[in-house]
Amino acid sequence: MTIPASQNESVPLLARLDAARIGVVLLLLLPAVAIFRGGLADPDLWLHLQAGRWIAEHGRVPWEDPFSYTAGGHRWIAYSWLPEIVFYRVTQGFGFAALILLTAGFGSLLLGLLYRACRAGGAARNESLAVAAFAGAATSGAWTERPQLLSFVLLATLVWWLRSPRIRPHLWWAAPFLMVVWANVHLLFAVGIGLLALDAACAWFDVRRVAAVFTSALAALVNPYGASLFTHLGTMSEQRVAAAAVVELQSPDFTSPLGAVMGAFLLLSILAFATRSGRLTRFELASYLIALAGGLSTARAMAIFAIVAAPTVARHLRLPERAPPAPRRVPVPLLCVHYAIVGSALVMTLAFAPRAAGWREHLVPGAFPVAAAACSVTSCPTKAPTTWPGASSRSTAWLPTRRIGPG
Repeated sequence: MTIPASQNESVPLLARLDAARIGVVLLLLLPAVAIFRGGLADPDLWLHLQAGRWIAEHGRVPWEDPFSYTAGGHRWIAYSWLPEIVFYRVTQGFGFAALILLTAGFGSLLLGLLYRACRAGGAARNESLAVAAFAGAATSGAWTERPQLLSFVLLATLVWWLRSPRIRPHLWWAAPFLMVVWANVHLLFAVGIGLLALDAACAWFDVRRVAAVFTSALAALVNPYGASLFTHLGTMSEQRVAAAAVVELQSPDFTSPLGAVMGAFLLLSILAFATRSGRLTRFELASYLIALAGGLSTARAMAIFAIVAAPTVARHLRLPERAPPAPRRVPVPLLCVHYAIVGSALVMTLAFAPRAAGWREHLVPGAFPVAAAACSVTSCPTKAPTTWPGASSRSTAWLPTRRIGPG
């Protein structure tokens, strides 16, 4: 039961917990439960921890690869140096359970921002909840301990700002603050600059929006690598051999569980456009088509498509609903039921929350060799290989000594 804003002022906050707000709470808890149950499943985590430790010990970012066997000494841009330091400090000071809790927080924040972006774009609550849930599920492949998740959070923040009538006029000075952080988190900051440029082009190069593009591009230079970070974008795009070996850089497999979720979101967007009553704006149409083209080319970009397209899909989606009842506060018996639902969801989420500080209790069986993880987080011989049968080239690392976090 929704209470109009005009009457919200006279209704106590505790009496506003209607069904829509319960949906928002459950939406925010969804990634937390999934991440708690998932444990440590991303093999890239150990490289991020080693890189964070190296940067913390040397007080600078690396320019040459200090780890790998086949490429040792070659040029290396640690473009995710900021979250890598955070990951290392968190595990060193508080253990791996704290790292999982931090990841769950980022996941919940991502879905919250998706919902906020849908609402800012003019969508109703029910449509915003449905689309945010589908779009969030399409990004679930990134719900792991990796900088990419934080990059998606920053992308969702920018999408929200672009859809907000109050924030959008101020992007020329607000977006650079976001970009300073983003450029030190992940290379996907280039997607953010591209979105700002597309917004400016669709507005026929409005002065303020063009200014947002230039100020954001200049802000992205505030990183330890300077302009070399931009040239590294070209280097990464030319690594076709690596792209062929990495599953997430290949076209999405819609027969897989994650691919099926992505396909469901794509079908939902088609349904929204088929039943829409209003017209698509230039920015909505252009951003949807460009993001979709990227998503169909690589599985990783499908998550970007879901984040970028979510507000557009939510605004044009029409779900069947009953006639709205007369505005009033939620009845006390129903309010008690609502609080019982929320309380039960919170208790269940806390029951899945990790507690052990060590890493062994959180390993997903078969995700990667325990011996390799033990070598990474405990003492192992300098330049000791962590290879195993069937390992990819990215999984082969030469790890220095010292210990990361409790084992």
